[in-house]
Amino acid sequence: MSKRLYRSRNNKIFLGVLGGIAEYLEVDPTIVRIIYILLCLAHGAFILLYFLMAIVMPEAPEEDVNIERLLEKVDRIVEEVDKAVDKITKKDVERVKTEVMQVKERNDTRFFAVVLILLGLAMIAGRVMPFMFSFGIKESAALVLVLFGIYLLARG
Repeated sequence: MSKRLYRSRNNKIFLGVLGGIAEYLEVDPTIVRIIYILLCLAHGAFILLYFLMAIVMPEAPEEDVNIERLLEKVDRIVEEVDKAVDKITKKDVERVKTEVMQVKERNDTRFFAVVLILLGLAMIAGRVMPFMFSFGIKESAALVLVLFGIYLLARG
């Protein structure tokens, strides 16, 4: 099953949008919130964007905890693991390890990193004149976007 972007139920301060983005990108929610605050200071349209994302992003599904069903599943899993352990070879372990690495490489984090970098560079290009070296809040927010995108790419 592919990874989905949801509004967070756990890392929720207001509507869970920023917490959901942080969970999806597997980063600290505080970092995402700080970047969002900088973006709001740079341009008020990001406040509207938050509410639009809250409308578009579904809330993370609730996890139903039925103890009886959970215990049954655990028993079945234990039985299957016992059967499977006898059949596992070193070749099987290497094959699974290779498949896991391929799934990791298909991570959408790189896509978000590139989007953040391009957004930040576009903000900088639109605001900085060729002979002007003073950075305002908008340029600083753009620079933070670029640096965060580079961090996501470097992290892999």
